[in-house]
Amino acid sequence: MVKGDDILSKTIYSYADSLSQLLPVGSTVFINDHSDFNGVTSYFGKYVAVKISNRLTKNKNFTVVDRNSIELILKEQKFQYSGVVDEKTAVELGKMAGASVIVFGTITEFTNKVSIDSKILSVETAKVIGTTDYSINKTKDVADLIATVISSSEQQKKELEAERQKILQQIDLERENKLAGLELEERQLKQKIINLEREYREKSVVLKEYKVQKEKLRKIESEINKIHNEIDRASNKISLLKIGMTKDEVLEILGKRARQSESPYDCLYVGKYILVFKGATLMKGCIMGDSTNPDVSYGNIADDCSSCQAFRTPNRIRF
Repeated sequence: MVKGDDILSKTIYSYADSLSQLLPVGSTVFINDHSDFNGVTSYFGKYVAVKISNRLTKNKNFTVVDRNSIELILKEQKFQYSGVVDEKTAVELGKMAGASVIVFGTITEFTNKVSIDSKILSVETAKVIGTTDYSINKTKDVADLIATVISSSEQQKKELEAERQKILQQIDLERENKLAGLELEERQLKQKIINLEREYREKSVVLKEYKVQKEKLRKIESEINKIHNEIDRASNKISLLKIGMTKDEVLEILGKRARQSESPYDCLYVGKYILVFKGATLMKGCIMGDSTNPDVSYGNIADDCSSCQAFRTPNRIRF
C-alpha cells in the first residue's frame, strides 16, 4: 500500500510540473504560502508551498528563491501581511525576495477533495500572467497526513512562540539593564560637567596664564627643533671630515657653522662637535658630553676644547 505522504507528494509534484509550464524561462520565482478558505495562511498551505518549491528547484529553466532566506528577510524588515495576498502585497513580497515572478493562491478543503488555486504574477508589471488549479482526492491516508501536518505545525508554532516570548523577555531585561546603566552614566557625566564648569570659573586667571606659558613652550620647542635640525646638518658635514685636513679645508666643508674657540687650544665648535687642531691641522673631534677613559677619576666629561684635548675621549673623526 502506498503511504499517504507518497500520494500527496506525487500529486503536489505533478501540480508543480504543470505550474512550471506557465513560468517565464530565465525568471526568478518565489513560491508564497497559500492561504485557506478563510483567507488565513494555513500550515498545510505552507507545506504545499515548500513541496512546490522543492520540485521547481530541480528545473533549470528558472531560479527558485530560497524560502528560508526570504522568511529571514521578512522578519528583519518586520514585514507583516494578512493571510489574503492580493496583487499589491504580492508585488511587495516579490521585490523583497528579489524575484521577477511570484506564485500565490489559496487552498480549499472540501469533504472529498482539497483544491489548490494559484496565480502567477509579474513583479515588474504587477499583472497576473497565468493561473492554474489542481484537485487532490481526499483519501483517508491523505486526510490523515493533512491532519498530521497541521497538528505538527501547530505544535511547532507553540514551541516557536514560547521561544519567541523567552527571547523577548531576555531582550526586555537587557534593554532595562542597558537603560539603567546609561541613566547612571548620564548622571555621572552631568555632575562631572558641573564640576568642570565650576573649576573653569574658579581658574579663569590660571587658564589665561596657562595659555601664555603654552605659547612660550611652543616658541621654545620651535627653537629646539631648529637646533636639532642644525645639529643634524652639522653631523652630515662632520662625516665628510678626516684627520689631517687643514683648517681651511674644514672651513670650506663646514661653512658658517663653525665657531672659533676662545680657549688656549686651536678649536672649532660645530653644533655638538668639538674639533681640535694642532696648528692648522685637524687632530681630533669630540662630541660634547663624551665620557673619557673610566680610569680617570676627574674631568670625565668632554665639554670644551681643553677637556676634549686633555682626556682620552673617543675620536669622532675618521682617518
